[in-house]
This record gives sequence, C-alpha cells and structure tokens, in this order.
Amino acid sequence: MSVHVAEEGNKRKGGMTAEETEQCIHDILSWFQRKKANLPKAKMDPEEVESLNKALGAPVPRALAFLLEKQNGGVWFNEYKEMISTGEIASRWDSWTKGFLPLAADLDGNLLVIDTKHQNAVHECSEDGLGRELAASFSAFVETYRNDLLSGNFDFVEDLGLIERASRK
Repeated sequence: MSVHVAEEGNKRKGGMTAEETEQCIHDILSWFQRKKANLPKAKMDPEEVESLNKALGAPVPRALAFLLEKQNGGVWFNEYKEMISTGEIASRWDSWTKGFLPLAADLDGNLLVIDTKHQNAVHECSEDGLGRELAASFSAFVETYRNDLLSGNFDFVEDLGLIERASRK
C-alpha cells in the first residue's frame, strides 16, 4: 500500500498572510524552547521598532518586527550563529549598502541579509558581496525554516546551531 498526494488540493495563491507568518515565527520559537536552547529573555517593545525604522531610514519588514518583538536576538538560522539584535542591526547598517538589512551572522562573519528594496528577499552575504538568494521574501524564509525544523531532521547544539541528523538506513 502506498501513499499518494493529491496535487490539485487547496494550494495557496500568493504569499503568506501576516497571521500565517506570525504562526511560523511562533512555531520556530517553540521549537527552540522544546530543544532547550538558551535563548536570551529579550523582547523588543513595539516603539523600538519605530525607533529602528527611523535609525535605518527604511521600514523593518513586518515579519522581522514581529520576531524582534517576541525574541530580540538569540535565534539561530541554520549555521548562522545568532540573530542580530536591534542594536547590532542599527550599528551594522551604516557599513552596508542602503537597503540590505543584516539579520544573522555565522562564525566566519558571513551574514544573512534582507534586501528591503526587492520584496524583502533573504540572501547570504560575505566580504565578497551579495551571495545566493535563500528566499524571495522574509516570510517565505521563515516558512521554509519552520518546515525544516518541524521535519524532525534537525537537532540543536549550543554554540553550533542546527545540526542535521544522520539518516539511518
């Protein structure tokens, strides 16, 4: 007996709603809590989002603002060490081309950035410049990331981030 997936189903048309994106963020934070990740107890006040918008001279994507309001720093994105807090975002902003919002850094100093001028696409970025696009929007990025976390294929290791489980044959 095999399983068949109906392709026609109830497919989403367009991007995720704000509510769906917020649910993805809740799911990501809950996953880290279940894995006993030592996330700092840091939330951002909604007024701080407005201050960050003014400091950057560009709007912070709503999904990122929601994430920062729930957890300001400490979230891992695969091998990228920690989500950069609002203070770090503002301090790194001046050294970047306007429009690229730094999100997370890995141990080698490479960054994940949000391209605020192109539908908030998420890219890898190194000292050599902008790298590959990981998602067409930050909402799509958190949805894919949430799905990866909930797949059961990853573990969390303090100071290393996400580790893919070895497959058993």
